[in-house]
Parts: sequence; structure tokens; C-alpha cells
Amino acid sequence: MMRVLIVEDSSLIQERLVKAVSSIPEVSEVLVARTLKEASEVIEKEPLDAITLDLRLPDGSGLVLLERIAKVQQAGKVIVLTNFPYQEYRQYCERFGVFRFLDKSDEFDKLSQTIRELMEKKKNMA
Repeated sequence: MMRVLIVEDSSLIQERLVKAVSSIPEVSEVLVARTLKEASEVIEKEPLDAITLDLRLPDGSGLVLLERIAKVQQAGKVIVLTNFPYQEYRQYCERFGVFRFLDKSDEFDKLSQTIRELMEKKKNMA
């Protein structure tokens, strides 16, 4: 079973993400955070199997959070889902070892499959 953290400030998108992720049978719990602060608190105290990360948050950049996630060696669990799919962001995220970088505008529907792929990777590594 998987525990997934969704880091997203838009209520509408957050609802869609929670619905999509919750529909995956292997997902046992979905946690949400709207800010860097909230996400940092969850990451520090909760064991997670996957993190969906928006790059623009009200209190700063998701790239800062990605650096924190990498320090606790969890970057391979991160799926970046952003409206700003700039090449510089993609390269930065790749340097920190994100699992996948998705554009919200045309790859939103790939999230469920991407989480399943992450689960499969985790299973194969065990």
C-alpha cells in the first residue's frame, strides 16, 4: 500500500489530484499540503511512497522543497506536475532525481499511470 503527498495550492486541481490518486487501489492514504511550510512538515515526519509537487506555491518555489526532499533521499519519489514546464525547470528537477516531470496542461491524465510505474519500480527494488 502507498502513502502519497500532494503538494498543490489550487483547491480545484488539488481536488482532481486527490480523486485521481485515491482511485488507485494500491494507494492507502492521500495527504495534502498547500504551501512549502505544510509540505516540509509532512515530509519531515511522515513516511511517504510518492510526492506530487507543484513548482509554484504561495510561499515560494517547489524547487526549494525539492532540494529539501533530496537531502532526505526521497527525490526519486517525486512527480513534478506544473503549469511551467520550462526546460530549465525540467533540467533542474532531473539533477535532483525526480521520477517524472509532467506538464499539467497536457499530461495531467498521466499521473495515475505514473504513480503505478513508481509503485512497480519500488516493488522491483525491494
